[in-house]
Amino acid sequence: MIMLSVLILMSAAPPVAFVQGPILGSWRVVSSRRPGVCAMSAAESAEWHGTIARYTASVARFGGDSCATPSYSRRRLTDREFIRGFRTSLRSIGITANSVDVIEVGCNGRGTKPGSFLIIKDPGHILTVWDGVFFEMVPLATFSPTSERPNKRLKLPGPVAFPPLGAAKTS
Repeated sequence: MIMLSVLILMSAAPPVAFVQGPILGSWRVVSSRRPGVCAMSAAESAEWHGTIARYTASVARFGGDSCATPSYSRRRLTDREFIRGFRTSLRSIGITANSVDVIEVGCNGRGTKPGSFLIIKDPGHILTVWDGVFFEMVPLATFSPTSERPNKRLKLPGPVAFPPLGAAKTS
């Protein structure tokens, strides 16, 4: 029911130009908040800690669920609109501003899944909500050569000598 009211609210709010930068990359769930009525217990929500999410132009993934053709729409919600949609205030999830940007991650009309609503808390923290629980995510500290948003520069050692192809291994 909450997700339905959020979808209605998202469709009513005027769109904000989507800048993919704030969410691109890989994220890890590090904590959770249960500010109101939740469909999962504290122990169940703690099991989500450590879950990896990845958002790029070509994939949206949260845990084992992924989409190869994601779309992103961004809306700015006031605290009042947020309360109407999520049944809790921004302050209750650690956001002190009077408004917040929320990103809906779509996948060819597929229904709502974990990780498909993202709330930008600040540049280094995003939240996603599922069953009334708000999961906080931080960027992964590792660098991937294919990452569109590396979080840490990879420092390579000097030149590396590789053995010629077909050379015998010595151990």
